[in-house]
Amino acid sequence: MIFSSPKSDFFQVYEIPIPLKGTCIAGKEPYIKPLIRLLEQYERYCLVLVDGKKARIFSIYMGKLEEHTYILDEVPGWHKQGGWSQARFQRHIEQHIYEHLKKVADITLTFFKKEQFDRLILGGPHEVVAHFKNIIHIYLVRRFVGNIAIDVNANIQEIEKRAISLIEKIEEKENEELMQRVLDNMGKMAVAGIKDVTTMLNQGRIQVLLVDPDFSTEGWICPKCHFISTTSAKCNVCESDVEKSEDIIENIIEQNFELAGEIHFLNNNETLKDLRGIAAILRW
Repeated sequence: MIFSSPKSDFFQVYEIPIPLKGTCIAGKEPYIKPLIRLLEQYERYCLVLVDGKKARIFSIYMGKLEEHTYILDEVPGWHKQGGWSQARFQRHIEQHIYEHLKKVADITLTFFKKEQFDRLILGGPHEVVAHFKNIIHIYLVRRFVGNIAIDVNANIQEIEKRAISLIEKIEEKENEELMQRVLDNMGKMAVAGIKDVTTMLNQGRIQVLLVDPDFSTEGWICPKCHFISTTSAKCNVCESDVEKSEDIIENIIEQNFELAGEIHFLNNNETLKDLRGIAAILRW
């Protein structure tokens, strides 16, 4: 993405890992709507792989996996220990494993405070992951969304493949649940179609906005109060002349973002396409 202002002698290029639709916009302010779309479409994930001795912490954002931390602790093996009963040695090993998991949990919490990730995925042997989940801070428990069964020593390509696959399944299920909420509440606490959605947005009533990324339509915007309309009549609020927008979906996304509403982009969702590409769940 390139921002340029010859008058201010400003030229800046920003690399973005996700391809954007090619377009050129000239205006008085920076065109940041595609960035808003990216921020709303992609959440930050943390992946922690852990076993009885080792742990690895990754971030996943915009489809890119990055390793941040590798942890290795000394945990006694099952070789013969003179003078130690088997039960005593078992407790000794379990204590070392607990201390290792507690250390990993503390490091993960510190990583969360720094990175503020949205969701947490755990991976490793089932029994160890179950114990680890019981140790982590409640902040992390609230962000936990699923497990992957994978060796802690797996290569980056395999880890990324398994993690992205789980993320896609999680988000697909959530999108299906959102669409079902729309269908169950249509005409009461949900609306669909550009006209009804803009009406609810102008009233500040949208809690969750659902958009087909391929959907676009022209409309009109009031330059004074930012009222959005599907007709070219004067603004319904301040009676000012409205300005035409080639794609008011971007304006709807921006305004909903400013009103702290959720935005979900549903790719290839036939139900949303049947609802004319846009729908909303209402606050009231």
